[in-house]
Amino acid sequence: MRKRGFTLLEALVVIAIVAALGALIIPWVFNYVRSAKYHADHQTLTVLNDAITRYKCEGGNVSALTAGMDYTNLLTRLRTPVDWCGFDHQFLTSQGQYDKAKTVASTGSGRSFRLTQYDTYSEETGGSYSLGGGAGSNPVVAVAMAGGSDHSLFLKTNDTLWTAGLNNYGQLGDGTNTNQTTPVQIATEVAACAAGYNHSLFVKKDGTLWAVGNNGYGRLGDGTTTERTSAVQVATDVAACAAGGSHSLFLKTDGSLWGMGRNYYGQLGDGTTSDRATPVQITTGVAACAAGAVHSLFLKTDGSLWAMGNNANGQLGDGTTTNRTSPVQVATDVASCDSRHRHNLFLKTDGSLWAMGSNNSGQLGDGTTTNRTSAVQVATGVTAYATGYSHSLFLKTDGSLWAMGDNLYGQLGDGTTTRQSLPVQIVTGVTVCLAGYDHSFFWKTDGGLWAMGKNTYGQLGDGTTTNQSTPVQITLE
Repeated sequence: MRKRGFTLLEALVVIAIVAALGALIIPWVFNYVRSAKYHADHQTLTVLNDAITRYKCEGGNVSALTAGMDYTNLLTRLRTPVDWCGFDHQFLTSQGQYDKAKTVASTGSGRSFRLTQYDTYSEETGGSYSLGGGAGSNPVVAVAMAGGSDHSLFLKTNDTLWTAGLNNYGQLGDGTNTNQTTPVQIATEVAACAAGYNHSLFVKKDGTLWAVGNNGYGRLGDGTTTERTSAVQVATDVAACAAGGSHSLFLKTDGSLWGMGRNYYGQLGDGTTSDRATPVQITTGVAACAAGAVHSLFLKTDGSLWAMGNNANGQLGDGTTTNRTSPVQVATDVASCDSRHRHNLFLKTDGSLWAMGSNNSGQLGDGTTTNRTSAVQVATGVTAYATGYSHSLFLKTDGSLWAMGDNLYGQLGDGTTTRQSLPVQIVTGVTVCLAGYDHSFFWKTDGGLWAMGKNTYGQLGDGTTTNQSTPVQITLE
């Protein structure tokens, strides 16, 4: 028997059923894909924010970090309300993209967002924009800071720079040599800062570099060795800076690295041991830099880590204890680096934390007090970290803060003065950490700034000169 074909009516019914199913399935698939894309985009922004925060606090070049990243397109694709877009407002300002990003991010009826933790924008309030404030928030907090030997710098969300602590060389930059136990304001429109043993550097939002304090060996870079109690301008077109024991480094917007000051061990990396009272160019293609007591590190845009200067404790990480007057490559796939005295930490792109150099107090966190001339892995899942004189801090992805090394002044914040050769957990809910020589700071998720450790000259900024072995909250008026 010959099979009967579909009638016209039956064909129409089938078409109707397929169309109905398509109407249900296609939007679901579209929404699923869009949702997946949204979460992927948001994750990208979150990672970018973590990197920017870390680089900013370490004096890194965020413009090089984010080179080629289409963040405007990312913001455009995020069509649902976003509370935390993950962009640093000073980075966007330096790139001439802040207003553009605000416009893109606020697209959509009733859309609200924050470009930084305390920035708010809402079309529901007539498109008003404010930096800081908001119910229940601390309207002016530190967004970055730097710790020197016995002084500290605090950069607020309103771009004002404040200083506290020892001021014997005028390193606080307030025009005096008077110590300060509570922070005093010294500058406005500041984008980044760094603290050396007894000198300070800061970069203004217009790209100018300023220096103040001890000027031995010409570390301020103004062509003299004259102490400065008020900041002097040193250079233009600067993206980041780092301050060592008696030398200074800065990174220009074109990716060139410059140095000045003491060069006895070749820490300026210019192939000589001649001190420099004016900046000398070291290399190009640099993304970030760090300065130790008598050595230096820098990170190139290809992720390679380089070092130069004194190597007595193996701090250059090249497997020797030979001083280097020209940079030597140490590692690859590096995301950032930090140094304060004679040991270093660096973070690889996979989130693993590595250490090298002096380990006399267990500051490398490997369970020993043996110096390391080659880098050893300390931890995984790390998002931020900091080096002190003989102690170290790091922050894990879960927001927990860990510390190791010397604890004579309570700088580890564990309530004791016992040194630790293995990392100990201090607190949770942390977003950023930073170390001075013998004191430490961290920010909590609520924006609060906390400090612990040596406070002989008021460097913690808590209004006292009492050392603190447990964290105390710091109030910046």
